[in-house]
Amino acid sequence: SKCDIEPYLMKQWFVKMKPLMEEPLRAVRDGRVRFVPKHFENLFFAWVENVRDWAVSRQLWWGHRIPVWYCQTCDTEICVEEDPSACPKCGGKDLVQDEDVLDTWFSSSLWPFSTMGWPEETDLLKKYYPTGTLVTGFDIIYFWVARMIMMGFQFMGDVPFRDVYMTGLVRDLEGRKQSKSLGNALDPVDIIEAYGVDSVRLTLCMLTSQGKDMKLGASVDEKGNEIESGDNRLIGYRNFLNKIWNATRLVLSNTSAGLSSPNLDEGALQWEDRWIRSRFETTVEATRKAMDSYQFAEAGGAIYDFFWKEYCDWYLELVKPRLYADPSPERDAAMITLLEILDGALKLLHPFCPFMTEEIWQLLNETRRDLGLETEDPGPSIMIADYPKPRKERENPELEREMALFQEISYSIRNLRHELGMAPKEISEISFRGPAKDIEFIRSHWPRLKQFIKLADEPTILEAEEPAASSVAVVDELHIALLWSADHKDKEIARLTKSVEKLKSNYERLQKKLSNEGFVAKAPPDVIERERASLKKAENEYMALKAKLERLV
Repeated sequence: SKCDIEPYLMKQWFVKMKPLMEEPLRAVRDGRVRFVPKHFENLFFAWVENVRDWAVSRQLWWGHRIPVWYCQTCDTEICVEEDPSACPKCGGKDLVQDEDVLDTWFSSSLWPFSTMGWPEETDLLKKYYPTGTLVTGFDIIYFWVARMIMMGFQFMGDVPFRDVYMTGLVRDLEGRKQSKSLGNALDPVDIIEAYGVDSVRLTLCMLTSQGKDMKLGASVDEKGNEIESGDNRLIGYRNFLNKIWNATRLVLSNTSAGLSSPNLDEGALQWEDRWIRSRFETTVEATRKAMDSYQFAEAGGAIYDFFWKEYCDWYLELVKPRLYADPSPERDAAMITLLEILDGALKLLHPFCPFMTEEIWQLLNETRRDLGLETEDPGPSIMIADYPKPRKERENPELEREMALFQEISYSIRNLRHELGMAPKEISEISFRGPAKDIEFIRSHWPRLKQFIKLADEPTILEAEEPAASSVAVVDELHIALLWSADHKDKEIARLTKSVEKLKSNYERLQKKLSNEGFVAKAPPDVIERERASLKKAENEYMALKAKLERLV
């Protein structure tokens, strides 16, 4: 209204805070209450160590009435727990309660126990006080968090919670705080209607970082229509959920034909089956570790990468030939593994996308029951299903290293072909040269590699250097060469020149890093060893492509 405000002094009730804040201060210092991230303890200390008395009187129509009565006969102030019937000093019955109410934060500070039947000692209160974690914002550490701890000690004799997780603010794309006056406030309803509640929830989880603000832009107009100038991260995570739906349809449609036997034959598990089982257990371990330390973006990222980049992009493609084959133990193993890993991935993802995962999980259970795979009742909802725990016996680091090599070989061949603009039919030959173990790996996995690089011919194994008329990629010590006709020479020289410059820059950067005495003295041994291995790999690749370029020019 822009009206002038005139200060007006009034008598107020105060709470003497310093004695009440001594125990909360000790609780945070000795770790009984832990702030996440830890640096928010400093904000808590700054307020509590310099605490002032609290003015709790509020001139509002609604709230907890201040428990003070005034005797109209002798002007005595009466403060008691129950409504007094008479003045304890003069016996007068003409009593008037203070018209003010308590500060909202006073009432809110009682929340951890008042909501569960206090002051009665209810079973609910015994079970859930103190609770595990409070999730809140840094701007109300003093107003709410500190006062809840204070009230907990005062009335319950213990802390109200063990951890205090601090969220950041959701700002606009320019980093400004959302406000109506700026016109940059997002209406969650509009965004949810445009993208779905799970997409919005997942986006916020993936963008969150402990205690740090995030930027999120409006992706819909006032009518709820998607706009191009919006935040494409919402679109990206919505696409991820679409990917899950599409993968689920593919899995369920290709497993509905039935199994030869519902009992998994462990001996029928193929290389890719054992790999995806190992990767799932590794992902479970990484997800739980991140969740336990409140690293929600890292947890979501681990699940995202596993489902999209490993389960969908690699495993689903590798098992397709078996899914389309005649019934066999190997086909059964592929189907059972697909369903089992999908079930586990949905459970991992459920806290991030509760509605979609619930819907898919119900469909998945129908298929599992039809196939005779459900030996026990899975329960009415994924919400109460056990969250996956890592099974160490399934982890296989060697298989994961093999798949990493498989992927690098596939990527290298695809990239070579793309950079040269060559169709598969234009490649007259593909050859490999390198360590015996890598060559043996290629021979044994060539049928699988052919799926990804779209070549029918068997590879050539070279013992000497590659012909001049070939494009070479290097994966550590393994040389991969695509043979081509003479008209591709100029393209290859341009490609190699660019690659050599990039590899040289990386090689020199690693050299400089490892020659830094300060880094070598302070870095952990495993980090130094990893950097040295990276340097050796960079040197091999740089020298190999440099020599190839020199032969061509």
